[in-house]
Amino acid sequence: MTYIHKNFRISDKLKTIGRIFNFQQAMNGEQEKLDYLKERNLLELIVEEIKKNVVSEDANIKALIIKITLRLVKNATYTSSNLLVSGDTGAGKDNLVKAVCNTCLELEVNYFWRNGVTQKIFNYWNADKKDFTWRNKVVFFEDPSIEFLNSPDMKTMGSGNPNKTVVKDQKTMDVNIEGKPILIITSKKSQIEDENVRRYDNIEVDESIETTNAVIRRALHIDKVGDANTVLQEALKKNLFEKNVRIPFEKKLYKTLPMTLVMRTNVYKLLDFIRASCVLYQHQREKDEDGYLIATYQDYDIGYEVFKHLLGKGNRIPLSSKEREVVMALERAKKDLNLQNIANGCKNVNYDWLIRKNIEGLRHIDILLEKKAILKGEMEPSGLNFKPMETFRAIFIDKKDFKKITEKELLREI
Repeated sequence: MTYIHKNFRISDKLKTIGRIFNFQQAMNGEQEKLDYLKERNLLELIVEEIKKNVVSEDANIKALIIKITLRLVKNATYTSSNLLVSGDTGAGKDNLVKAVCNTCLELEVNYFWRNGVTQKIFNYWNADKKDFTWRNKVVFFEDPSIEFLNSPDMKTMGSGNPNKTVVKDQKTMDVNIEGKPILIITSKKSQIEDENVRRYDNIEVDESIETTNAVIRRALHIDKVGDANTVLQEALKKNLFEKNVRIPFEKKLYKTLPMTLVMRTNVYKLLDFIRASCVLYQHQREKDEDGYLIATYQDYDIGYEVFKHLLGKGNRIPLSSKEREVVMALERAKKDLNLQNIANGCKNVNYDWLIRKNIEGLRHIDILLEKKAILKGEMEPSGLNFKPMETFRAIFIDKKDFKKITEKELLREI
């Protein structure tokens, strides 16, 4: 009897030791995750992790990371988070989005990927779940139909209003779901209507021959990649939380911004990208007396680069290759151009194509512009003249109107 009793006591001690050991292991695991989130080059570490599944695309990956991190910025602007990823079939746009989301998010927890969603399915999606909210979540629609992409419900959700009225059993009913998700859509170029395109930033996947060559080399195991860093991925999924952000230097940005019409709404995106960087680095940032994270110059640096990438390279809206040639021809122009002049300035655009397009079909290009194309002269196609245009590319890169301020200047006398 005594022998059994002693065994039980030893067993209890072993269990206690086991529990302590497991607790210590868990604590060590948590500390390892926090150590990654405290790395100064955290964004670069995430990019390199994602590139184990994607070739090249560094700037696009950074833009996607900042976009999905906006879900955790409490004081962000709703429409700053919408993103359209465009490219030709087979260019890898869907793989790019999946690689970023799978690294940073949990599928069906805060990341929802859907292919082939119809308007009817969308109307009732998650409406039956009590207390469901779109807040803190990312929704990725892979190549949705043109009808769904340009539907009224997508327009309202893109504007920050997910509530809608639908018809069920010949009766109208309101479907109200709290919050707005981060919306990411992949689509071929020029499939989104003019009215809707204003709600989205756009990135285009790299379709260069160099990237194609790198993709093939990796597929043939000529170029190898390392194993997944599960600790870093777990940290991104479990150890980042919602925060408010204060930008102590925002007034300092005033003199650095171009005083152009397009900045009226886009200035909010710049601020939100700075906030998103701060939330990504939340384990390295100080807080003010109200509990707000305080953004640093590093956050400005990251926000500036993402903002410039999204808007400064003509990426504001998706264009076909011919449409892009027209824009570039008008950019280069030193004087007014007619249709024949435009055609002469393009390699793949001819006069007949411009007449068929009748330039009105290119009207959505004016979203890119500081100065719209001004029609003058006779109303016959051959008599239409177009003013030279200032695009985001010209404003931010060629003319350097959007100057990057130094850390010393930005933080002086805050």
